[in-house]
Amino acid sequence: MITESRIQGVKIFELKEHFDPRGSLVEIARSDWLRTTKKIFRMGYVSWTKPGVTRGPHVHEEQTDWFFFLPESNGELGLLDGRYGSRTLGELQTISLNLPVSVVVPPGVIHWYINLSVCRYLVVVNMIDQLYRGYDCSEPVDEFRFED
Repeated sequence: MITESRIQGVKIFELKEHFDPRGSLVEIARSDWLRTTKKIFRMGYVSWTKPGVTRGPHVHEEQTDWFFFLPESNGELGLLDGRYGSRTLGELQTISLNLPVSVVVPPGVIHWYINLSVCRYLVVVNMIDQLYRGYDCSEPVDEFRFED
């Protein structure tokens, strides 16, 4: 189910966990959710963030991120529209990561997430529409960091 975002182009999907006697399953991304024929995924990765740690804030000029936060994550995703010409320029939104959710973050939207847990890692899957550092890792990184 899609939840409306206050930021133009950001898509938030509340995910449903399906249980059976073997365990559970969650669909984290489907191309038809975006209603586009554009190629969406070029690569994906998983990251583990230590308790109390923030990743970001940073922004991409061309890359779209599609994040999935595991169920029972204790964290928060922050978004800030930094795109000149966007009708939501300057809009700030935070999303609680306590329920399974996936979020599409378009280029130009500054984003970060923080692990609010004191003892558990925050596990994040990200599928992106660009290759990190391009083909054969031979290009500059499409990222501007605001962490300092």
